Amino acid sequence: MNIFDRSRSLLKKKSPTAAELAEGVAAAREAYETAKVKAGRERLLHPKHLLAGAFEATKHKQLLAELDSDVQDATVFLAALEERHAEVAAAEAEAARLARYDEAAKLAAEVGEELATKYPELAAGLVQLLHRVTYSDDAISAANEDRPAGRERLRRVEEMVRDGPDLPRKNIRERVVALWAFERSQQPLSEDQQAKVIAHGDRHTGFLPHGSGAFAGGSPVAKRRFRRIEYVERVDGLRGARLADMAIPSLRARDPDFWTPGEFYNPKLADTQRRLNVIQSGERVWRPEDRKVKVEYVPTEEPGDAETD
Repeated sequence: MNIFDRSRSLLKKKSPTAAELAEGVAAAREAYETAKVKAGRERLLHPKHLLAGAFEATKHKQLLAELDSDVQDATVFLAALEERHAEVAAAEAEAARLARYDEAAKLAAEVGEELATKYPELAAGLVQLLHRVTYSDDAISAANEDRPAGRERLRRVEEMVRDGPDLPRKNIRERVVALWAFERSQQPLSEDQQAKVIAHGDRHTGFLPHGSGAFAGGSPVAKRRFRRIEYVERVDGLRGARLADMAIPSLRARDPDFWTPGEFYNPKLADTQRRLNVIQSGERVWRPEDRKVKVEYVPTEEPGDAETD
């Protein structure tokens, strides 16, 4: 089946896809370019056929007419395919938009019903808990004002739960390294300074040049052992506004708010799904970016070979 038959068949197809039509457009464009080049090449050769005689000239004119017809046919099919492709692509895009819209509308209806059903119950449970928090805080304040002899002040409920250290410091990796350091310094030179040190013959002493000139001078340094510790710092509790100071609004304007401590609070959570997973699992989840890995160097006199950075 030649390109024109394939193009004709594709145009007659009842429901071609945009992808199929795109392939047809590419094939028709290639056929058009090929036919145009071939016709142009043969037209340049026509004087040669004229000189060969009347029979050759007539035969070549027929060939030129056939090639021109191929160019014209390719032009027609290419234009028709491009138009059909544009129509189908627009229809498919609109169908995709409609599907997304319908899916969003369906999801909105489901979640809206869930919100209307579950939120009042969940909010009521929070209100009950916050009532107990405020009640216990009042009891703690009264007990602290008249506490027994020898007893320490009681901490408020959220201070006990939220304000303590949540995660201790954690060492990730330790190794002993040999690095250049100034005399009496408890820390090695920086990484870029390490590369600038000029060692003496013993390879254990050297100097750090002050500049690039021949008489720039330098500071004496020595190779020392350090314990290189990669660690993450401790994470303290979630200090901040008290939970009982946060509002729990109602769903509808005609309903009173569940909990109104005087100022409406609207938390903005950047990673909703992750936080929901944390809530459901009952465990705190930390991403790598939540705790940056740091490095510290501790001078050591331990024997044995040291690694080098």
